Amino acid sequence: MTVWNGESALATRSAALEQLDRFCPRAGLEYHKCRNYDYGRNDNSKVSGLSPYIRIGLLNEAECARAALSKHSERQCRKFLEELFWRVYWKGYLENHRAIWNQYRRDLNLVLRDDSLARGIATAESGRTGIDCFDSWVKELVETGYLHNHARMWFASIWIFTLKLPWQAGAHFFLSHLLDGDVASNTLSWRWVAGLHTKGKTYLARRSNIAKYTENRFAPTQLASTAVALTEDPIQTLSPRIQAAPIEIVRPLKYGFIFTDDDASIPDFGENRPQTALALFPENRYASAGASQRVVDFRRSSMDATVGRLENLGISTVLVCQNHANAIVDWISDHQLETILCPQPYVGYWNDEWAEIEASIASSGSKLRLFRRWWEADLFPHAQKGFFSFKKRLPAIWERIQSPLTAGLSY
Repeated sequence: MTVWNGESALATRSAALEQLDRFCPRAGLEYHKCRNYDYGRNDNSKVSGLSPYIRIGLLNEAECARAALSKHSERQCRKFLEELFWRVYWKGYLENHRAIWNQYRRDLNLVLRDDSLARGIATAESGRTGIDCFDSWVKELVETGYLHNHARMWFASIWIFTLKLPWQAGAHFFLSHLLDGDVASNTLSWRWVAGLHTKGKTYLARRSNIAKYTENRFAPTQLASTAVALTEDPIQTLSPRIQAAPIEIVRPLKYGFIFTDDDASIPDFGENRPQTALALFPENRYASAGASQRVVDFRRSSMDATVGRLENLGISTVLVCQNHANAIVDWISDHQLETILCPQPYVGYWNDEWAEIEASIASSGSKLRLFRRWWEADLFPHAQKGFFSFKKRLPAIWERIQSPLTAGLSY
């Protein structure tokens, strides 16, 4: 079941694996040749359909790469593998430049309070610009929670260079509606289009390109003819964060497990499973951020699915939707937990709240042990500059992914 066909999306592990199984035969040369074509909302057969599941952790990059490599040679599916690891690059880059997220949040608050911008933003977000492709994409995004990646680039370019609207508001609109909305990929992609990520290099939506890759469904004539890169004041440099170790290194003897809607996966606990687990879902944050009900339902269902999977493993699990810090204190006390194991939160909304959560854990006398996926631990330190230097590291990762030693590792 695809997740953008207007029906209720299934955020379950089984649905994710079914989509992966359907896509893998097409992950080779067919994907390479056809991935840039947007055939419209009723035909997404040439793209993977995996990004919403990867976003919430019901699939991960390593198992998707491993599945593709089981059907195709590395040469045949290299384009899919590279596209898959763009997400890892974006997340690693924002980890290394996390002040970008802080600045975006500050600028967005100013933009959304600016009355002189309100009318233009409202017109764009309601799909009343008169640019037929753009207005159609607005409708598709709002009604399905999805846009083809090429359409996202065109959309962002039109928003910034034709409509002359702040990129921060466009990025916010995407995060509010995309089922696969990811803080790093979304924020940095919008900055790339605007000429802020690769300084001075912009992306200009062109009539000929849109006509070609939509097979003449659209051929807009109102587009900007130039795209002058945006500029900004230097962004504050923050000291690097302590990088968490892969889970095979972090294995406490007796512990509780915490996870959030940023990553609803279940790590490979081995034989030493946690006593109990706590699932944190930020219901109030979604409401205050203006997230669509479709996004909220999809993320919540992913949490429910993982809670059910943990219960099936015999791990009692509690889902908490608000007052997380207080709930953590009570949970630790109830189970007399000395150690808490948790995936290191990515830069984004949870990272904003993590100091309070860490303080709650410390006040309970417990020790917090953070971990992350092994390929992220390997690759994040190299996501300092552009993708093309980063991707030189990828063949070694793909080789390791196929090794029997890592075949069962989800982290």
